[in-house]
Amino acid sequence: MITDDDLLLYYYRDGLTPAERARIGAALADQPELAQRLHKLVSRLDAAAAIPDVPVPEAAMQRWRAALEQAAQQQASTNVTEMPRRRLFAEPRWLAAAAVVLVAIVSVFELSRPPVQVTQIPPPQAPA
Repeated sequence: MITDDDLLLYYYRDGLTPAERARIGAALADQPELAQRLHKLVSRLDAAAAIPDVPVPEAAMQRWRAALEQAAQQQASTNVTEMPRRRLFAEPRWLAAAAVVLVAIVSVFELSRPPVQVTQIPPPQAPA
């Protein structure tokens, strides 16, 4: 299938390999409807090129320039250091990692403590 883009590239002799140009040239010779499509495309391009340029009104140009200047000033005044910093532990994955580390540390300290001696206290004796 030969697209309109292919036909335009063929017409302007741009962007196609020699093999692609040869294939499109052969298809144009064999298929009159394809040649007619190319002719219509070229006619549209010629008609568009014949349209005279219309001058832009000065008021529109001034608004355009003012908008560009304002955008440039805003961009220049925006400082990268003014952007809000992300907090390290604001993300759930960091919170989960911190919790795992905390549990590991507490476990190590609990397991490394000497065992507590449990002594039984004899029950109080009744006065005689």
